[in-house]
Amino acid sequence: MVKRQFAIKSRSIITKSSILVPTINRKGDLMFYEICIYEAKIEKQAEIEELMKEVREFYLSQPGVIDVRYIKRTHRQKDFNAVKAGEAPIELTRYMGKVTYVLFWQAENKEAQAALYPLAFEKFYKRWNRCLTTMPKIILGEDIADLRIDRDAL
Repeated sequence: MVKRQFAIKSRSIITKSSILVPTINRKGDLMFYEICIYEAKIEKQAEIEELMKEVREFYLSQPGVIDVRYIKRTHRQKDFNAVKAGEAPIELTRYMGKVTYVLFWQAENKEAQAALYPLAFEKFYKRWNRCLTTMPKIILGEDIADLRIDRDAL
């Protein structure tokens, strides 16, 4: 059975039947996502991590922003066979020339995401640039589907 449900903020609604639906905001638009991959200078780790906390707080205070997450790459897989065998990832012990961070944020729609850019650039761009080794890789897009699991069937 497939049901269409509306997402409110980032809370998911779980039902007894398995469903595959796009995440939709209250207006009926698809949620909009941005993923950025940053390569930061090793000596700027403390500065960029403090900046990320400030940026996250700022983003979350803006209309239309649902969620903001920053992730620091702290582990790696040994190899593909280790992945297939279900082995735990290996903790990184050093960084070679750069530290990788990932931003994941969710907006109600692409207009809300676009409206935030001028404000964020004005407020944070110069400080970001001082910390990065290269321009970030930016991935933008809409949600394809949100898989909800039938927990009773497990």
